Amino acid sequence: MGEGTRIDPSARIEPPALIGSRCEIGPRVRISAGTILGDRVVIGAGADLQHPIVGDGAIVGEEAQLWACTLSRNVRVHRRAHVMEGVAIGTGSVIGEEARIHPDVRVWPSKRVDAGATLNRNLIWGATAARNLFGHRGVSGLANIEITPEFAVKLGAAWGATLPPGSSVTISRDQRNICRMVSRALISGLMSVGASIQNLEATAIPIARYILPSLNAAGGCHIRIDPDNSDRIVIEIFDSNGINLSKALEKKMEAAFFKEDYRRARLEDIGDISYPARFWTTTTAVSPAT
Repeated sequence: MGEGTRIDPSARIEPPALIGSRCEIGPRVRISAGTILGDRVVIGAGADLQHPIVGDGAIVGEEAQLWACTLSRNVRVHRRAHVMEGVAIGTGSVIGEEARIHPDVRVWPSKRVDAGATLNRNLIWGATAARNLFGHRGVSGLANIEITPEFAVKLGAAWGATLPPGSSVTISRDQRNICRMVSRALISGLMSVGASIQNLEATAIPIARYILPSLNAAGGCHIRIDPDNSDRIVIEIFDSNGINLSKALEKKMEAAFFKEDYRRARLEDIGDISYPARFWTTTTAVSPAT
């Protein structure tokens, strides 16, 4: 233990542990063997440290849990946050109150994880990990930075997991290559949980909504560039009537996404892909007046 460190008498420290200078260890703190704390580290009351490595100047809030993770300098972990095994958090990052970071996730320097958020993927390019998946206009994020193929696969699997086994859904998009890429990744995630795809390909969103009920699909999805910001992608998900999901269904899908709680289909139950858009365009006559 370094000079000037103060430890509350009710704290429990299991040796061997390395604690730097001028640290503050609050009441009822539990520090297990193998824990390393740098200089000027503050540990709040009731925190549970299971052999993490904590850099200089870090602050750990009350009842926070650090399990075999690494925190760089000046990291702030707020009250009741839970940082799991193998996590690495960069300098100056902030982990919000009651946030959860899943094992082996990397958080780059100067990032922020919102209070109550669950982070199960690396936070590298975006500035913040939000608590909610859905915004006021579906799921949106920076193209190929926040909305990546890896993200889309997980989103598709989470969506498919909320639908009955063997369900069919429609997928449509705009003409941009980035939207084609994201739609294919989303399709892969859906198929992996047993959902079949009716791929409308490049189709305007009003048409995708209008024809959805006639295709007997359990839901639909449209992927496009945000009309207000050309750097962002918007993924809008509909119910069987072509209407945006209710808040209850959004919460159900968010829970499946963040917990990664989705089934995997057996080999013979992997979903299929059909192309009703091709049938639509080849069988529907359009008059010159139209």
